[in-house]
Amino acid sequence: MKFSTAFIGVALIAPSIVLAQKVDMKLNLEKGKEYTQKTEVANITKQTMMGQVMEINTTATSTTFMELAEDNGKTDTYKIWYGDVGMSMTGMGQTQAFSSDTSSLETVDPMSAVLASLTNKKFDAKITEKGMVEEVMGLEEMVKEATADMPGGPAMAAQIAGSFGDDGLAKNLELTTDIFPEKGVKVGDSWTKNQFTSTGLPIIAITTYTLKSVDGGMAVVDVQANLETDPNNASTQMQGMEATQYYEGERNGTLNVDVASGWVTSGMLQDDIVGSITLAPNAQMPDGMTIPIEMINNITISN
Repeated sequence: MKFSTAFIGVALIAPSIVLAQKVDMKLNLEKGKEYTQKTEVANITKQTMMGQVMEINTTATSTTFMELAEDNGKTDTYKIWYGDVGMSMTGMGQTQAFSSDTSSLETVDPMSAVLASLTNKKFDAKITEKGMVEEVMGLEEMVKEATADMPGGPAMAAQIAGSFGDDGLAKNLELTTDIFPEKGVKVGDSWTKNQFTSTGLPIIAITTYTLKSVDGGMAVVDVQANLETDPNNASTQMQGMEATQYYEGERNGTLNVDVASGWVTSGMLQDDIVGSITLAPNAQMPDGMTIPIEMINNITISN
């Protein structure tokens, strides 16, 4: 009877010990190993203009490769390069598609040619062990060279740079790297970070992460975020007109993280956003205009 009682006691205590164990989550890639991450963003945007609702569906896919180049302690240097990149847009009775895999295209359009020129070329980035991108080196020059003769002028070049240049890369990477707590956490613990989103919109995500479980070296992290307008980037130019953007919403999802390396192996996130673009009064529109917007982003991350 005494043995049985003791055994039951141990059986009850053991799971508590596991749950109480703290995990030091950080980016800790193994040198000499190549890490791959594919991201797909499926976007539905609805705009209401003059009583009419216009819906545009966009899908963007990209594959990013990383490998540790220099282990410098708190901030390491990584080699990074883009693999396949693709975009497709459907709306207002039209469909457009672009791909860096130009071998699959009958006619190579200028956008696909630019995307192709950005793939499989390595550049460097300094990233802290907690996943913040401190510096990107060599990418901006690649983007400028790729877009130098691109039709559409500086505006189109700026759009490409915003998605695939230094700023775009940092925001896209930090979606799955700048997610770690400053200290060790146990199952059930939560921590919060403020981040700029990778949606291409002036949005700040106030994100709460919760460690849901750790099993077999894999951690499941719950993601809940409030999305707010970035006041420093809310003003913009649209076809030569002054415009002010306003957005709010939420992000929900789950990330699966390899504890040893800190690499996100898979995940699903959804953004639900509402907002508006207000055009200031101008010669074409003396009274200005406010355009209501609704957006859903479904973000899928895989190896």
